[in-house]
Amino acid sequence: MTINLITTQHSVHHAQVEWDVLSGIISQFAYFESNKKGLVTQLFANRWEDLSTELIRTQTYLQEFKDDYRQIIGSLFGKLPADESLDRHIQHVTKEGVLHFSELNKVVLLVESAQFIKQDLPKFKIAEFQKISEMDFQTIQRKFLREFRHLVDSSGEVHFERHPELADLNRRLRELEDKIRKTVQEWINNAANQKVLQYNSYDVHYDRFVVPVRSDSYRSDLGLIVSRSESGQTLFVEPFEVRDACNRRLELIAKIDEIINQLAMKFSRLLGEHSALISECLYHVRRIDFYLAKTDFATKYHLECPSIRSTPGFKFTGLFHPLIKNAVKNSADCHQGNHGIVISGPNTGGKTVFLKSITLAYLLFYHGFFVPAAEAEMYPYEGVFYFGNDLQDLQVGLSSFSGEVKNYIDLMENILPSNLILIDEIFNSTSSDEASALSLAYFDELHKRAICHIVVSTHHQMFKTLIHQDRNYISCHVGFDTTNMKPTYKIQWGTPGASMAIDIFRILSRGHEEVKDVPGKALSHLSAKNVSYETLLQKVSQKQIELDQILTSNRQLEVELKNQKGAMEGILNLRMKEELTKARQEVDKILNEARALVEEARRNEIQKVKRIDDKSHQLKTQIDKLRGIEVVEEEIPVGDLTIEEVKSGDTVYSHTLKKEFTIQGVDLRRREVTIAKGPIKLTVPVTTLGRSKRAPAKPKVSVSFVKTSNSQLEFDVRGMRLSEFQNLIEKALGDLLSGDVPYISVIHGHGDGVLKNWLRDYLKRSRDFQGELPETGNDGETKIVLK
Repeated sequence: MTINLITTQHSVHHAQVEWDVLSGIISQFAYFESNKKGLVTQLFANRWEDLSTELIRTQTYLQEFKDDYRQIIGSLFGKLPADESLDRHIQHVTKEGVLHFSELNKVVLLVESAQFIKQDLPKFKIAEFQKISEMDFQTIQRKFLREFRHLVDSSGEVHFERHPELADLNRRLRELEDKIRKTVQEWINNAANQKVLQYNSYDVHYDRFVVPVRSDSYRSDLGLIVSRSESGQTLFVEPFEVRDACNRRLELIAKIDEIINQLAMKFSRLLGEHSALISECLYHVRRIDFYLAKTDFATKYHLECPSIRSTPGFKFTGLFHPLIKNAVKNSADCHQGNHGIVISGPNTGGKTVFLKSITLAYLLFYHGFFVPAAEAEMYPYEGVFYFGNDLQDLQVGLSSFSGEVKNYIDLMENILPSNLILIDEIFNSTSSDEASALSLAYFDELHKRAICHIVVSTHHQMFKTLIHQDRNYISCHVGFDTTNMKPTYKIQWGTPGASMAIDIFRILSRGHEEVKDVPGKALSHLSAKNVSYETLLQKVSQKQIELDQILTSNRQLEVELKNQKGAMEGILNLRMKEELTKARQEVDKILNEARALVEEARRNEIQKVKRIDDKSHQLKTQIDKLRGIEVVEEEIPVGDLTIEEVKSGDTVYSHTLKKEFTIQGVDLRRREVTIAKGPIKLTVPVTTLGRSKRAPAKPKVSVSFVKTSNSQLEFDVRGMRLSEFQNLIEKALGDLLSGDVPYISVIHGHGDGVLKNWLRDYLKRSRDFQGELPETGNDGETKIVLK
C-alpha cells in the first residue's frame, strides 16, 4: 500500500485530511472538464524547478489579470463546449471527416475566441497570451471564416437566404408547404370528411402531412395510411389531394440536404487544412482556463504564494484550515536543526485541525497551488505522510493498534531521503507508558535512517514530558480558556499542555444527573503527582492565554489609535483642501478684478482716476487678509474747528490728506470749506480740518483754478521743450497729490538728459514726491509717487 501522499492521488490517508472534499471544490473553478481533472491530478513531486515555475506563472496571472478581463474571458469560454467534443471534432476533420454545421460552429467559436484574445485584450506578460498574439489568423479568416460566418451565425443557425441556390430552394419549399397546409385544412373542414376524423387537426409523420382517421371509418379512397396510433384506433392518413405536393416537398428537401452536405464537406476540408492552428488555439485557451481557476481559488480562499526553501523545514505565518470558515490562524516554524513538533493539550482544542492544515498546505504546494497562510516557506520533501487516529481495518482483521503498527512498519520500509511525517494521536489505543516508550524509540530509529521532520499530537504524559526535555523537538499545546471553559484553538509554543479530560467531561455532562458525580470520583483515582502535574500545565497554559489576550487587546488598541490618527489626518487634509479651494477662489476673484481694472484703464474707460486708487486699496486689503496680515482701518480723527471759526486765507490741516491747506471759501449752509494747495482745489467737510500745525503764514496772493481735464497716469514728453515740460509736470503732480491717480509715469527718454535731469533733481528736493525706476528697469522712464 502506498502511503506517500505525493506519489498517489487517492488513498485512505488523503480522505483523512479531507483532500477529496478540497479537490472537489478546486475542480469547480475550472470551465473545461479536462481542467477539472488536471487541476487535482498534476503533481510536481521531485520536479522542484517546474514547481517554482508553476508558482511564478500563477502569481503572474493573479497580478496581470483583473476582474474585468476575467468576466470577458468567462463569457468567451461560455460559448464553447466544456466537454472534450472539440478534441473529437478537430481529430475528425484532421482525418478528412465531415462535421455538421452545429459542430463546425463550435470549432469556429474556438478560433474566434483566440482571435478576440489577440486583437481586443491587452498584451499580457503571460506565455499563453503571448503565444496567441503570435498566431496568424489571416489565412483561415480569408479562406474559411468569412464565408462560413456569412452563412452561419454565432448561435449556429444556418441562414439559407444568404446562399443563392439555397435561398431559391428554401423559398419554393416554404410556398409548397403553405399550399399543402391549406389543402389539408380544407380537407379537414369538408363536412363529408368530418365524420371519419378522430379530431380536427393535422400532423406530420415521416415527412408526410397526415390527418387522424378513426380506424373503423377508414376507406381506401381517403388516402394512404402512413402510421397508426399505439392503440390502433387512429390511422394517420395522407390525403390523395396532397400526395403529389408532399412528394415534390421531399424532392426539394433532398436537394437542400445535398447542397448543405456539400457545404459541410467543403468547410470540414478547409478546417482540416488548419487543424494545427485550431489545436494550438484549444491548448492555449484551456491553459488560460487552468490558471484562472487556480487564481480564482486562491482569491476566494485567501491563499498566498509560498516560497521554496533550500533546506529541510517549514515556516508558516497565519496558517489556517481552508475548509473551516473563520478558522483560527496559527504559526509554525520548524527548521533544519529540529526533529519536529509535539502538540499536546485537550481534546476538541484544535490539534487535529493544525496537523491537517499543514498536510493540506503541502498537498496544495505539490499540486502547484497557493497555500492557506499569510506567509509560507516550504521545503519540498520527497515524502509526505499523514496518519490519522483511527486506523483499524475490520476487513483484514486489524485492530486500531495493529493497523497503526502496520502503517509505521510500511513507513520505515519505504522511508525516503527527506520526509515530512504527521501523526495524529500516536499509539492512542494502547497504554500510555508503553505508547510513550514505543513512540520515542520509533522516532529515534526514523532519524537514524533519513531526514525526518515529525509533527505529532499526543495525550501521553510520559511522552510529552520526555520529548519536552529533548531540545531537538519543539513542544507546544493547544490553549483552553479555563475562565470561560472553552478551547481557544490557538497554539501555545514552548510548553506541553494538560489533557483536561475530566474538565471537558464535566462541561459536556452538564444537565445530565446520571453522570454528575463521575468527574469528582475520577479525580480520586488519580495520584497526587499526576493531578499536580496536570494542574501546573493547566495554570501555565492559562497564563499564556491571558498574556495572549492582553497582547491582542494592545494590538487592537494600537490599530484603533492608528485608525483614529488616520481619520484625523484625513479630516485635517480635507479641511486644508477646503481652505485652499476657498483661497484659490478668492485669489482668482482678485486677479479677475485686477485684470478688469487694467483693461478699463487701457481703454480709457475710467472717468475718475481716484477709482483706480480706491480699487487698488481694496485689492491690497483683500490680499493682506489672505496672507494673514491684520488689516486695520485707520481711524480719521475729527477736526477741532467749527464752520464759524474758519475764514478765507486761513491755513488749516487736513486730517484726511495729512497736509496743510489754505482756505479759499466757506459754505455755511453745507458746513463745507474749499481748500487749496498749489494747483489743487478741494471742497471738504469742516469736520475733517484741524488747526494748522505751523505758524500762521503771511497773507499771499493766490490764484485758484478749476480743473477742466481728466487725469492720466502716463505722460510721453519726449521732444517737449523744458518750459512746456515743467508746466505739464506741475499739473500732473497736482493730480497725484489730490489722490486722483496712485502714481505718475513720465516717459522722458534718454536723449541729452535735460528733461530727465531736471525732473529727478526736482524730485530730490521735493518734500511730497519721490521718483523711482519702473518695474521694467527702463532708465528712460521715471515713476513718481507720494512720499
